[in-house]
Amino acid sequence: MDNRLRILFASPHCLLDKTNGAALATWELMIQLTQRGFPCEAVTASICDPSREVSMEEVLSRHSLAKIKRTDFIKGLPLIEVNDGIINHTILRTHSSRRSALTGQEGEAFLSLVEEKISQSQPQLLLTYGGLSAERKIHLLAHKHDTSVVFYLHNSLYTKTETFSEVDLILVPSEFLSKFYQEKLSIQSQVLYPLFKNEDYLVTHRDPRYITFINPIPDKGLTLFARIISEALRELPQAQFLVVEGRWNQANVARVGLKLDRIPNVQVIPYQQDMKTVYAQTKMILYPSFMGEAFGRIVVEAQLNGIPVLASRQGGIPEALNGGGFLFDLPERCMKKWMAIPTAEEVNSWIETLRTLLEDPKAYEEAQRRAFQAAEKFNPERNIQEAMNLLHGVRA
Repeated sequence: MDNRLRILFASPHCLLDKTNGAALATWELMIQLTQRGFPCEAVTASICDPSREVSMEEVLSRHSLAKIKRTDFIKGLPLIEVNDGIINHTILRTHSSRRSALTGQEGEAFLSLVEEKISQSQPQLLLTYGGLSAERKIHLLAHKHDTSVVFYLHNSLYTKTETFSEVDLILVPSEFLSKFYQEKLSIQSQVLYPLFKNEDYLVTHRDPRYITFINPIPDKGLTLFARIISEALRELPQAQFLVVEGRWNQANVARVGLKLDRIPNVQVIPYQQDMKTVYAQTKMILYPSFMGEAFGRIVVEAQLNGIPVLASRQGGIPEALNGGGFLFDLPERCMKKWMAIPTAEEVNSWIETLRTLLEDPKAYEEAQRRAFQAAEKFNPERNIQEAMNLLHGVRA
């Protein structure tokens, strides 16, 4: 008997958007499944995560996908088809990359595209995420064609139980998120830790110099980071910080009154297609998130490289750290109001930990050892087998 399952990912959110953690985790899962004989393809719109407009040309360039296999139209709207080397992507070009700007015509065209793909491919499983009405209609289309719906739930922002009324299996990236939704919406879910393509993150040669902060936005702890670098100017003059732009760039940060590029101990660089370049130069990672993170993939990426992580005790972050790194409690007001700026006293424990790791080579070596050890839990071979077991269970 052929145990391979045909899987179609369908969502207005572009699966090739590397700034979207949900898209990245889902794409990596599909890559691993395809490589193990589970045929996967994706049908999406050109919706992306950043608040600014993002062109499909920019998205494709991040994957080095300059060549478009095919162009077409559906209900008068343009389609493109590309292949990332493993998975085929059919993408409806929307007039805007922002989800809130999706028009009724675009929504109808996208649903027609999904139904056409389901009819053609006849997948056993439809993989998806997203909680608006268009996404819920996709679930109904799948069931109309006897296709089971697997919802990969990546964050703590969903508020309605009915979002999942036509879902056959809910996957979440952490025990934290599973318990969160069991208490909040009384829904049951299965934990599937993210599957990391180690070749995309593992560095063969490192020259660690920087204390790195990735994606400088308010909910990721932007103001706490700003206070840390301010205190470090006085307390740790040897510390050099690296900021990697993500959903926000320098202009966004400057609009809220923080001009990071003008601070002498800080270097700001654009979003990086190849994170290995960043990790090769990183001595420590700061992950001071103010929100209830579902997991914290940067934590694992860093620890795979033996990079110590200093992080907030929020959501699924302790689970991702898995005994590695260093956890810190946050000021209550910062968790309630993300632009609240911590006091010097409130970041003192962060500064003292940085001081120890910068000045004590033995302490840094021990932190590296713990990081490597903690990352072993997220071996992709172990987790892909769990994924295959869970997906087969839906069709049993």
